[in-house]
Amino acid sequence: MKKESTLTGDAARVKIRKNNHKRAFTLAEILITLGVIGVVAAITLTTVIQNYQKTQTVTRLKKTYSILEQAVILSVADNGQMNTWTIGKNQNADAAIGFFNKYLAPYIKTLKEPEKISKEYLASTYTFLNGQQFDDGKGYARVYLTDGTLLFFRTKCVQGTLSLQTYIDVNGNKKPNSIGKDTFQVQFDLTKNTLFANGIYNTREQLLTNESYMCNKKQQGYRCLGLIIKDGWKISDSYPW
Repeated sequence: MKKESTLTGDAARVKIRKNNHKRAFTLAEILITLGVIGVVAAITLTTVIQNYQKTQTVTRLKKTYSILEQAVILSVADNGQMNTWTIGKNQNADAAIGFFNKYLAPYIKTLKEPEKISKEYLASTYTFLNGQQFDDGKGYARVYLTDGTLLFFRTKCVQGTLSLQTYIDVNGNKKPNSIGKDTFQVQFDLTKNTLFANGIYNTREQLLTNESYMCNKKQQGYRCLGLIIKDGWKISDSYPW
């Protein structure tokens, strides 16, 4: 039988130190590992938060759009087709409030009566998707729904087309207050007897281009709701979030 070699004294201690050295991690290795874990965790957490925000945005947006659609159906039953409705002066807050109170308010639950807001207030509160200040006409009014969603709107009369141009802010006054992020445009088009999401008449490819009004980070983002609907009520990976 082969005898096992044995070490005593200093030789044994040297061997133990060598074995311990082979098994241990250096401080630098530990810090690098923790750093990598931290980066991965930060990326993962950011993705989770963004996905949650997107889901909440679409959920509230779809709910509000459905409320507006139902209001139109009920109002048409009581007041006739939309092309018979009276809309009043172009870009006039009083006209917008009068229109809302007559044709929509009876069918929508709100926290209080609509009120006028200034162009300056909107410019200081809201931005377009490209980061520029919101600067879109005058004569707006606003009203809060019971779930905290904010609508602000104005009358619009362009080349014979009459509409109530409406913005849905899904989280009220909370940030980011950005067109295409938490605020989206719909129109009650009296001439065509319909409520429609801005962008719904464009192709998906058009909506993502760097052209005026499209859902592109270099543009205003007016038509982002159309893109969300075309993607099956979802904020897709190609959406300029």
